[in-house]
Amino acid sequence: MKIWTIIFFLPMFFAVILPAINVWRVDVNMQWNHPFHPDGYYIGFNERRQKTNYLASHAPLPIDTLLLGSSRTTYIDPAWTGTDYGFNYGVSSGNYKDYEKYLNFAQSCSSKEIKNVWLELSFFQPLDAGNEKLDNADDCINAAGRLDSKFTNIFSHDAIELTRKSVLPLNTDEIGRLVDAYRVQGGDLQSYRMKDKFYVNDEEKSSEIARQLKVYDDMKFYCQSYDEKCAIRLKKLASSLAGKNVVVYMPPVTTAYLNQEASYGQLKNHERFLREAVDAFGEVWDFAYPNEITNNEDNFQDAHHAKIVTLEKMITIIRNSTPEDKYKYLVNKHNLEEHIYRFYR
Repeated sequence: MKIWTIIFFLPMFFAVILPAINVWRVDVNMQWNHPFHPDGYYIGFNERRQKTNYLASHAPLPIDTLLLGSSRTTYIDPAWTGTDYGFNYGVSSGNYKDYEKYLNFAQSCSSKEIKNVWLELSFFQPLDAGNEKLDNADDCINAAGRLDSKFTNIFSHDAIELTRKSVLPLNTDEIGRLVDAYRVQGGDLQSYRMKDKFYVNDEEKSSEIARQLKVYDDMKFYCQSYDEKCAIRLKKLASSLAGKNVVVYMPPVTTAYLNQEASYGQLKNHERFLREAVDAFGEVWDFAYPNEITNNEDNFQDAHHAKIVTLEKMITIIRNSTPEDKYKYLVNKHNLEEHIYRFYR
């Protein structure tokens, strides 16, 4: 009986344990605080769980600055904001509806008070397209501290596929083609993406922009209804940030992307979103209208993601703004109507 038990269970043991060891060694979700993470790059496949798990597994962390936003924020190095203790909690398709949850969770994982918050608002956020295919913020946060969720993630198909396909040594030629590469060294996760999308030439980039716009057109993305609770949600979010140094910004997107938005008759809703944001926060840095940044495709990776150098320039403008910069990009209750008249009409 013993021999048959061994024969039966041994293959099953290896079938289960070997993939688990592989994922554990690579530590895709940054679940475990261990020193065996290889030097390398990998593509973030689920930033909600990845970053939430990282905070839970490495708490307490001395975070004093938090970046909240979508994939347009994920390429921002927190150090550009002037801190050595910043964490980029930007996630793909991130939405203002979840910001307060992520802020509270990050604070619970920090040994410092989070005093500075950089908050991204993008016009796709108030459209009720929904993110059903993405993980719910509450689910990610609730699961982050549970031991059973750690084991579940270790055996996930996504994690196994990620370790098989995406972990590459630093000296590989393929590193140039990685899109959303996070740098992993010594078991520490850089909380921001470190690679722009790679194109052989300008024609290839223009083709990608056109392809992406066609996808938005095919899915009728801008036919979604506007979130009627947007103003209430933004005011509630602003209230939760009382006492903190808050920078609200709308990152640049290509003029081609803005033109598509306009072709669906969404300019009025875009104006409405800007008005409601200014009403809630007092002032907003608006880079998402036709200007010298949006008009130049060289500033972008694709239709609506700015290059890393462009985002660094944006942060520099905000931090070291001249009167001319403020005239172009800083919108408050005093110049709101002028800004809308000049750039949205």
